[in-house]
Amino acid sequence: MTNIAKPTHEKQPRAGQSRSGVIALLIPLVLLALLEGGLRLAGYGDELKLAYQVEENGQKWRQINPQVSRRYFGAHPEFARSAEEMRIPVNKPENGLRIICLGGSSMAGFPYNYNAAMPGILYTYLKQLFPKRNIEVVNLGIAAVNSFAVRDLMSDVLELQPDALLIYAGHNEFYGALGVGSGFSLGNQRGLINLSLRLQRFRTYYLLQQGVFWALRRIRGEADIADTDAVPVMQRMAAQQKIPLDSDLVRRAGENLRRNLGEAVEEARAAGIPVLLGTLVSNLKDHPPFIAESSRQLTAEQQQAWQEAFLAGKSALAEGQPEQALRFWQTAVKIDSSRADVLFALGR
Repeated sequence: MTNIAKPTHEKQPRAGQSRSGVIALLIPLVLLALLEGGLRLAGYGDELKLAYQVEENGQKWRQINPQVSRRYFGAHPEFARSAEEMRIPVNKPENGLRIICLGGSSMAGFPYNYNAAMPGILYTYLKQLFPKRNIEVVNLGIAAVNSFAVRDLMSDVLELQPDALLIYAGHNEFYGALGVGSGFSLGNQRGLINLSLRLQRFRTYYLLQQGVFWALRRIRGEADIADTDAVPVMQRMAAQQKIPLDSDLVRRAGENLRRNLGEAVEEARAAGIPVLLGTLVSNLKDHPPFIAESSRQLTAEQQQAWQEAFLAGKSALAEGQPEQALRFWQTAVKIDSSRADVLFALGR
């Protein structure tokens, strides 16, 4: 058997070339690090912090940032509603009881003052029950946000050393910021939304994101929020005004709520912090549906029969004949059970 020697003239990578390649890779990283550090030194993006430390008369405090909600309003951070501005001591008193409350406008207390909000009422009761304890009830409720905000804030909340958390959220999964039907959204992929919220802690990413949003607004010709104050808040929030009950958007909203709250609770439990979840309540007795449309394909004859039964029921009720109205509306439901207006009438 003949041994064939390998040619000795094959090119071998030089040490200098390897170093040049490493340097070429490191240059962009160094530039990004310098940009990130410069933005932090300049204070850019500080409005995204949940709390920052201040000192007064030798006492160190954690000041809650009222502008933290700007994280969740995408291209229109100036539209964000403020959190309650308050401070808590960095060193929690030995006899202290610190409860942090998370949620949307119901938790924030909108449109009532502090004493009528859930955290204010809770504080009053706890002070009566434990007069010798140093009670702190921190209201982190923010109007127009949903479970994405609860999940995103959790790591920052745990740094405040709570003894317990109270979460009341779920009303804003459709039209709150980042909701499935909201005009203030980062898309409908839950994983990407949560990833984007995490990356916002990097000032470079936040700068890039705001630059992209600014460019898109100019390309689309969207007006600034200040130019459209006459438009009601919820009207601007609602991009998908018609959401059928059996739609994918409804299923996605429920999944977002379940998984976001589930992950937030698990993170708190891993830190040894008990969590109380409030059951949502809602009284819509006197609020007729804004929009009522059929989610079924009806023939022209079925549509006419439904309309006649529905209007006959309204006439019967106006004439003081509720039992007859009930029969007409039950007939309408047999034709089409997806219309919110007839179901509301039956409920009444």
